[in-house]
Amino acid sequence: MSQLGFIKVSDKEFRKQLTNEELTALDAMKEKSPQLTSNFSDAFLMRFVFGRKLNPERSLIILENHLKWRLKFKLNEFDISHIKDFLLSNASFSNPFVKDKENRCIVYLFPHNFKFAGDVLSDLNYYLWSSYYFLDLILDYDLDFARQGMTVVEDFSETNLSDMMSMIVKGKIDMNAAMDAIQNCLPGRIRKVLILNAPWYIKILTKFAKSIKSKALKKMEVIKVEDLERFISKENLLKQYGGEVEWDNNRWVTEIMSARKVYLNGEYIHRDALEEKEEEKEEEKEKEERKEKKEKKKKEKKEK
Repeated sequence: MSQLGFIKVSDKEFRKQLTNEELTALDAMKEKSPQLTSNFSDAFLMRFVFGRKLNPERSLIILENHLKWRLKFKLNEFDISHIKDFLLSNASFSNPFVKDKENRCIVYLFPHNFKFAGDVLSDLNYYLWSSYYFLDLILDYDLDFARQGMTVVEDFSETNLSDMMSMIVKGKIDMNAAMDAIQNCLPGRIRKVLILNAPWYIKILTKFAKSIKSKALKKMEVIKVEDLERFISKENLLKQYGGEVEWDNNRWVTEIMSARKVYLNGEYIHRDALEEKEEEKEEEKEKEERKEKKEKKKKEKKEK
């Protein structure tokens, strides 16, 4: 594990990376339900706190949903051999070394590659296993990915309607169950969905989304390839989109699969995520001091 930069971390070491506000939210979550939270590390619990914007009550709800979801879809029986083809298909991948302009993780989806995805189209369990495998990895890699969420870039080039229908009809993926997992059971947050080379039916869907009150659909935006640099700087953008990043996903996946054959659930964190960020800590301290001074002045004004 260490050769890929992941090291075993204690709660004490992990807590050093959190702000006072984050620590308060985490501790409040644990205090509200010690029975539910006592068997998990702070790193694992913090995924849910970040995923619900530091709200302890909502964090507990999604944690409970997540634990039920794990039982329902048999994550305890996880076998990496069932998702190997999917991970190597380039149907979906994330480069943990780059971020978008909002400091978010970037996830790429290429629907036309799902035909190479192997077992994941034949069994919903395998599809969800693969989704959580990469989420587990990403959240261990960089705390900011948990804090800020992710931007999804979905490229429909070489994809036609018959391909999409074939994936849904011939495959055994229950899209409702998949969406429920993303929205209500998994700690990662999708903040933006950028759609490239959109076919006509996707354009209609996104236009319809603007007319209804759907937060999920309103995160979707159809853009041209040349507009990607509005969201992702050139140095963090894949070469195929005019950026500077050369990414050998198959090599990365092969290395990761050899080191992470099971879900690690925050037990091992990437060493970069544990580096002391003195500048950030100082800024947080100054922010707290300014807040205290402001509240003190308010109080003094009221007393007068």
